[in-house]
Amino acid sequence: ARNYFGYKENIRKLKSYIKKIEKEQTKEGLIHDNTYEYKDSHDITYHQYMLASLARGFTYSKDETIKDILLKGAEFSLNILTPDGEVSYVGRAANSIYHLASAIYAFEVAKNMHKEKAGEFKRGAHLMLNYLKKWQSNKGDFPTCMNPYKKERMSWNHCSTPYNALVCYFLYRSHDESNKNIKENKI
Repeated sequence: ARNYFGYKENIRKLKSYIKKIEKEQTKEGLIHDNTYEYKDSHDITYHQYMLASLARGFTYSKDETIKDILLKGAEFSLNILTPDGEVSYVGRAANSIYHLASAIYAFEVAKNMHKEKAGEFKRGAHLMLNYLKKWQSNKGDFPTCMNPYKKERMSWNHCSTPYNALVCYFLYRSHDESNKNIKENKI
């Protein structure tokens, strides 16, 4: 079935996209967003989402280039993580729930790849999860953007259902990556 539906062609396309992402990553690890149209784009929020996408892709492909990009990007995110667990505070969708959940998932996957930084990634994921929990409503859902202006629609809070679903997915996948044997380390 894979050959019939073009699996080999899809692998070639995947590798070309990975090369493009690798080219877009800075030496510090930030993955740029849409620099073809916006030359000065340094969007941390989409960097987080890209990391989660790479993490998920790595679980299927085990591609070493994906692993390298992911670890470099996750280390960048670890370096900019605030002490209270904020990581996606600059960009078009700053402080949105799905970017935070994306980073949590990326850290959980990275933790299992990088023995020296495993405890730091675990600590970072824990900080971000606690930050995310602060915004959870009594009904269990989250505002799309973590700010107190939901009624004023200061963000994309009018379309929270798909973003809550994505958060749920990444948190569920994060649980799959959990490892009780790894202890948190100071960042």
